[in-house]
Amino acid sequence: MTEESLQRDSVTAPPKTRRRWVQIALWGVFLGYFSLLLLALINQFYTTGTLSPDFATYQIASDAIANGESPYLSVEETREIWLSINAITPEMIVENSNAATVSGSYVYLPTLALMINRFTANDAVFNAALMTTLLTIALIGFSWLWLREGRNHAIWLLLIVVSAEVTITIAGGNAEMLLMLCALGSAWLIWQGKSWWAIPLIAFAALIKPFYVFFFASFGLILLANNQLDRRKTLVSLVIAATGSLILIGIDVAFWGDFLRSEALIYVQNSLDYTWFNLPLESQSPLNIWNRSAMQGFINAGLDASLAQQLSIVTWMMLLGVTLWCSYSVKLSFRLCFALALVLFYWVRPVGWGFVFLEVVILLAVWAYLKRWERIGLTLVMVVLALSRWVVLGQTGQGQSLNLFTLHSAEFPWEIWLLLPGCWLILIFSTWRAKQPTT
Repeated sequence: MTEESLQRDSVTAPPKTRRRWVQIALWGVFLGYFSLLLLALINQFYTTGTLSPDFATYQIASDAIANGESPYLSVEETREIWLSINAITPEMIVENSNAATVSGSYVYLPTLALMINRFTANDAVFNAALMTTLLTIALIGFSWLWLREGRNHAIWLLLIVVSAEVTITIAGGNAEMLLMLCALGSAWLIWQGKSWWAIPLIAFAALIKPFYVFFFASFGLILLANNQLDRRKTLVSLVIAATGSLILIGIDVAFWGDFLRSEALIYVQNSLDYTWFNLPLESQSPLNIWNRSAMQGFINAGLDASLAQQLSIVTWMMLLGVTLWCSYSVKLSFRLCFALALVLFYWVRPVGWGFVFLEVVILLAVWAYLKRWERIGLTLVMVVLALSRWVVLGQTGQGQSLNLFTLHSAEFPWEIWLLLPGCWLILIFSTWRAKQPTT
C-alpha cells in the first residue's frame, strides 16, 4: 500500500473518537426517549390515578389475594369482560382514547399477583410506577445485551426506538418485557456454559407465562442440533437448567398455599373457557385482530378453539423438526439460535399482542449471512413494518379502525400467515449460508 493511499484512508475513515461520540449520542437518544416515556407514564399514574391496562389486571388479582379471595373470576364474569372489550367501536375510541385499552381478565398463574402483593406497597399507583420502571430497565438490559453480543453499532437502537410495539408494551405495563430479558439472558448464560445462573430466569418466565417453555425447549434442541458447541457439555448444561428450574417452580408452587393451588388447578384445567377464544367467532373482534399467534389464526379460519390449539402445537413441532434438520451439524451463531427459537415461540404461543424486538433480532441474527443488497432490502422491509404500526395506532386513536397496531385483519391475519413464516424462512436460509458467512 502506497503512502498516498494510506493518507487517503486516514482522511476518509472516521476516527475512533468520532465513532465513540456517535455511539454515545445514539445511546443518549435511546435512553432519553424511554426515560421521557417512563416519566410521562408515572406522571399520568399519579395525576389521573389510572393504571396501565395490563398492570391493572395484575393489581386487581393481587388485591383479591390480599383479601383472601381467588385471583380468578368466574367463567361467566370473565366472559363478560371479553364481550365488553369486543363491543368497542371506532366511535367509542373517538370519544375516549383509552377505549382500546380496557383491562382484561387475569389469565396467569398466581405467581405474578403474589409478587405484586408480597414485594410492593399497597398503593396501586406506586405499584404501577414500579412495574413500568422495571419494564424500562428490562428493555435497556435486553437492548444492551443483544448489541453487546455482536459488538454492534448503536445505530441499531433506533430500530427499537421506532418500534411501536416496544413502546406499547411499556405503556401497557405488560410483564412481557421482563420475560423477554429472561429469555435472552438465560439463553446467553446457557450458551456461555453458565446454566446455574440461568435457572432463576427460566423458572421466573415459566411461572409468569408457562408457554415460555416452548421457547426454552426450542432453544435447547437447536443448541443440541448445531455443531457450534460441544454437544455433551451442552446436554449437561440443559439438564442442569431444566432440573434446577423445575425445583424452583415446585418450591414456588408450594408457597402458594392450598387455596391458591386449588384455584390455579381449576383455572389450568379450564383455561380455554377463561379466554375469548371460546366466544363465537363473530364476537371476537377486536381481540381476534390484536392477538397474533397461530392459534388465533386457526380460530379466525373457523376452527374450534381446542382444535386450533392442537394444530398450533403440531405445526410448531413440524417447524421445529425442519429447523433441527437444517441446523444439524452446522455451526450456528448464538444470535441465529436465539432468533430461530424466538420465531418458533411467537408462532406457538396462544396469546401475543405483538412481536416485541422482532425487527432488531431478525436483522442482526442474519446480517452476517446476507449479501449487501439483501441486507438493504430486509432492512427497508423491517423499518417500513415498524413505522406502519405507528400509522395504524394513529388511525385507531382517530376512530378509523380497531386494528390498534397491526395492518392485518381478522379475515386475513397476514402477520401470522406471512410475516412469521417469512422470518422463519429467512433464518433457515441463513443456516444454509452459515458455513460461509457473507461479510
